[in-house]
Amino acid sequence: MDEHDYRSVIIYHARNRYYYTMQRSALEAMAKYTNEVSFRFLNGLALILDGFRLQEGIRELNQLRSEPDLGMAVTLCLMYTHKRCHVVDKEELISLDGQLKEERKRLTAQSAYYAALFLHLSGKTEKAKEYADKALRLAPNHADMLSLKGWCELQLGRTTNQTLELFGRALELGGKQLDAYLGQVRFYQLNNDFDAATAVLNQVAVGFPTIIIPLVEKMKTHLANWHWEHTAELANRILAEKPASLEALTVKIMVLIVKEGNCGAGASALQYLASSVEKIEPGNGELFLQLGQLYSVVCGRDAGVLAETFKLVERAVKLKGSNADYLTELGYQAILQRRYREAVAHFKTATKVNDSSIRTLCGLTLCQLLESGVSDQVKQQLEFLAEIQGRTPNPLLLYMTAKLHADSDPAKATELLLAASEAHFKNLKAVPYGPEYLRLFNPDFLLQLVHELLAHSPVKGI
Repeated sequence: MDEHDYRSVIIYHARNRYYYTMQRSALEAMAKYTNEVSFRFLNGLALILDGFRLQEGIRELNQLRSEPDLGMAVTLCLMYTHKRCHVVDKEELISLDGQLKEERKRLTAQSAYYAALFLHLSGKTEKAKEYADKALRLAPNHADMLSLKGWCELQLGRTTNQTLELFGRALELGGKQLDAYLGQVRFYQLNNDFDAATAVLNQVAVGFPTIIIPLVEKMKTHLANWHWEHTAELANRILAEKPASLEALTVKIMVLIVKEGNCGAGASALQYLASSVEKIEPGNGELFLQLGQLYSVVCGRDAGVLAETFKLVERAVKLKGSNADYLTELGYQAILQRRYREAVAHFKTATKVNDSSIRTLCGLTLCQLLESGVSDQVKQQLEFLAEIQGRTPNPLLLYMTAKLHADSDPAKATELLLAASEAHFKNLKAVPYGPEYLRLFNPDFLLQLVHELLAHSPVKGI
């Protein structure tokens, strides 16, 4: 692979949040292209994005502060990282803020590109697009930037022909652009044009015969098209080449649980997946968390599967016990197993880290509602949560509020339940059907909504 191919592969792993795999690819590229400082930047970025190796990442990035093309991105990375340290160095943040102002004055297309790349990979998509636009004003034919802007548009749910044209232009200007090809694939997946996605992947397989990414994406494309047999075949083919492929293992377990309903085999396979994550992405707490979330909401509350998903989330908590999101998810995992007192304990621990998390406070209220039913205390808590939730409607809060009105005002309850489902589905616009889609789709929660709606149906006995 040439330098550009390596960079595309590293970015691909970052988008999939495989940060240890991202770092291994960056180190491999650094060894091969010793004078290319961008790979050192991507190595530092991998260290900070997993949230587990912040100090190591700071040391790596500090050495790149004077690099002209990387100064803006490095400064943004360091500010992002220092804010996430257990002890925040306020003086250093003030210094970095001053440096950021200087970097803005000498912004170039390339420095704007790397700034946009960091913002994109750290989840600040709107801001990333702003920098992409700045870069393209300075250099309209910047192929990498055209591709990155296309990815930003996709993440923002904009799947129009204008977005597709960005990838097309990147390929015209940059030639063999893996990142742009994969952008086209994602565009076609989101628009349900699976034949077009497969055609692009066939091109990629010919152009990049040494990497497994085209095969992995073809598996995901078949899954997005609900071609379960082809999906399973490709998962097995990938695992024959790469026995610990996390993507293939994740999808294979999805097939077992979701398509075949074989929760026993799924629970056993989850043990192997967990051990594979330990080897390949050992400190990736976010990955442990999201895998636990995924399988816990698609298994129909199967006890064996839930026992394994609880362990996955426990592993995330062990990696970073000060993460309120991880502690909160442990509470929701306990709720799925009807262990309400244990769930309350986890939520209370989470509030010691962050006492204003809506998701945590909703979890505490849900435990009371499930254990004791509607009470004055539950009503007061729901009123309080409604006041502090912000502008974005919270589906779980709407669901719990609907239960308050179940007897006194069925019409109001129905209205709230429909609002909850509408708010819930807004999360899914920029995600093709697959593991991430199902994790966000959360069938378990939707079944609770349906159960409540059926209780208010004028036609009984459904």
